[in-house]
Amino acid sequence: MTRKTVLLIVFGAITVVLLAIGIYRYFFSSVSYQDTITAEVAFPVAIYRLENGYPFIIAENRDDAFYALGIVHAQDRLAQMEFLRGLATGRSAQSGLLQYERIDRLVKATGLLFKAKDVLKELSPQYIQLLQQYANGINTYKFKIVHSNDEAAQWNVEDILCMTLFVEFCNAFVSNSEFFFPVEDKDFPLLNREIANKKVVRSYRQQDYTAIQQIKELQQLVSSVFGLYGSYCRGFAVAVPARMMYTDAATLCSSYEHSISLYPLLYPVNLQVAGKIIQGYTCAGLPYIVAAKTNALRYASFSLVSDSQIFCKYQTQARNNVQFYNSLAGYKEFVCQPESSQCITRLTEVGPVISDAFEYNLKDAIVAIAYVSPARGYIESMIDIAFANSINDVVPIAQKYKGQPRIFIVQDDTRAYQIIAGNTLPDTETNVFFSADKALLVKNATGVYEIKQSDMYIAGSEFVDNPSPAIQRIMIFNNTDRLSTIQNELTKFSELQYKDIEKVLHSIHYPGAKDYLYIFNNLLDKMPITSAKLAKVYFRDWDLAMNSGDVAPTLYNAIVASLIKETFSDELSYVVNDMLGYYVIFEPEFKRLFKEDKSIYFDDITTLEKTENRDIIFDRAFLHSLKFFNYTIGPYIDDWKWGNVHKATITNMDSGSLVKNIMGKKITISFGGFDSTVYRSIAKRSSFEVDTATICCFYMDKTVHRTSLSTSISINEMSPYYTDFNVKDSFKDINLNRRNELFLIKPVKEAHAK
Repeated sequence: MTRKTVLLIVFGAITVVLLAIGIYRYFFSSVSYQDTITAEVAFPVAIYRLENGYPFIIAENRDDAFYALGIVHAQDRLAQMEFLRGLATGRSAQSGLLQYERIDRLVKATGLLFKAKDVLKELSPQYIQLLQQYANGINTYKFKIVHSNDEAAQWNVEDILCMTLFVEFCNAFVSNSEFFFPVEDKDFPLLNREIANKKVVRSYRQQDYTAIQQIKELQQLVSSVFGLYGSYCRGFAVAVPARMMYTDAATLCSSYEHSISLYPLLYPVNLQVAGKIIQGYTCAGLPYIVAAKTNALRYASFSLVSDSQIFCKYQTQARNNVQFYNSLAGYKEFVCQPESSQCITRLTEVGPVISDAFEYNLKDAIVAIAYVSPARGYIESMIDIAFANSINDVVPIAQKYKGQPRIFIVQDDTRAYQIIAGNTLPDTETNVFFSADKALLVKNATGVYEIKQSDMYIAGSEFVDNPSPAIQRIMIFNNTDRLSTIQNELTKFSELQYKDIEKVLHSIHYPGAKDYLYIFNNLLDKMPITSAKLAKVYFRDWDLAMNSGDVAPTLYNAIVASLIKETFSDELSYVVNDMLGYYVIFEPEFKRLFKEDKSIYFDDITTLEKTENRDIIFDRAFLHSLKFFNYTIGPYIDDWKWGNVHKATITNMDSGSLVKNIMGKKITISFGGFDSTVYRSIAKRSSFEVDTATICCFYMDKTVHRTSLSTSISINEMSPYYTDFNVKDSFKDINLNRRNELFLIKPVKEAHAK
């Protein structure tokens, strides 16, 4: 066979393969947004696609609207939704995702599946019907439009409730104050004295170390999906009064952030239900409109970082192959759910046994967890708020809310409400684990409800301006650093225009850096090395913006992280990674210690012959931060741009696999911003890679709705509306009049009549 013949055969084979792939993609992988189907709806439903693919659903009632919402979520995010459903129902390992097998065990051990059944029993028929219609919409797309053969994978109401409970549980689980900076009993008094926020420092006995490490490993696994602080409804809003706007129109500005380990869930949707217009934001796989503009009002809601879980450790013993735990009333046998067949969840007097999800069994002990979980009022409030006829109607709707504490910022043309509602477990312990008697006292969640009225509010998941004592008690920490950054950006404008709001929401300036820089520059003056003089030049020319193309942000972040490590690594080497891992919480504490220059921790206990101070620690930290970038980037400081280290890879779902890296092209995404800038990007301080970032900003008044969304409406690369992740995408109008494809749903009875 000649060389020419071989080449022709190879070329022909490649052509056939490419043609086959093209045909498959065209007929089986492409997404059609234009169709007509019949379904169990009461009236015809129209689904238009606006610019960028945002859906606009026109329906005559809520049931039909929720059915259509299920269809559009499935059209654009089905693989992502299936992934989350697998996690939330404890079945991800069955789908081949063995790396999440311990999350499956966590879901079962904590009884989330049974709590979902309990919520279903409490719900009134109208809300069950709404959730069922949403599930029916998903099933219609999955089985009637794309013709899935997996009939066992039908969606139902329990799936939606499981996902609701799961995302709220994960938010709370990764932000438990007990596990931010736990220290041994011997180290607790000094650290507790130095740290102002007593909630974030806990002590433990040496024999509890293994249990704590097992819980932290579970947290890290959950964080690998949902980020360091959780992702569901995390962000902030600003209710700007008419008096501050150039347009004389009250405006709601908001920003949502999300872990970038999981393709962000946020999904914009527009509805017209019986004439009422709702321009809102949902999360794929859930039917709740978490933020919206309606005919009557504007609102945004956020899950508050607060105390809603506690842990209790019990001693156990076995008798006749049956395990008992040492309750307050003596040794008791565990209660099992279900009571017959295989025991999936074991219960104690405090709550389920979370240690059943540990990789290794504890010796003669178990750990139980009590936690707040969404109840009937959660479902009703989260559904009803988008359909409120006035701002006054929101008040009784929010009063019904039962679940992890949530903050609602609600605004009409003349006033604004800040409403905080939910349930909490009062936590005033200094120990990681509650004693059984104290755990029994607080295991039943107490209700929280507070409403304030003004014309302006700034609040979010991590901060509340001037919180009342009651709210201070339930918040794990109040991130006043980020709050002041937002306030600082707003004060730059005497009268806000739309372009000014866009600048504020996209701002990556961090004025708080000035607190360090004055001291840094003084200390750098005393260092005779060239790199110190060069660092001073970068800091001198820095405008305090965390730009991805600048070197100063890299030096600043590296020095602060290295300072924390150098300060605490001798006394608390086993906690330093936690301090850097939860930088958002610990850094404000460290900044105060650094400015005061009085902390005992600045003295290195390993050098008994001399006493160190802050300035010596700084010298070490500066040199160590230089070494890190010498190894990771290279010897030239000009190459140490923030975007070279502050970067990430985004994950996506597609129809071919549950989890797929869309950066298969090996495209690196660089981020500007910082933990406390308005436009946020939270970094892992071990590598400065991005963990969580702002993925959506928007502002709304009575006539305008503009949004900046980093993600694509569809995760299917065959969709005409698919785009790559875009950091700080430009703001675009949501214009309901610019309608493209029409997907029409006709009632079955109407089709039969014809």
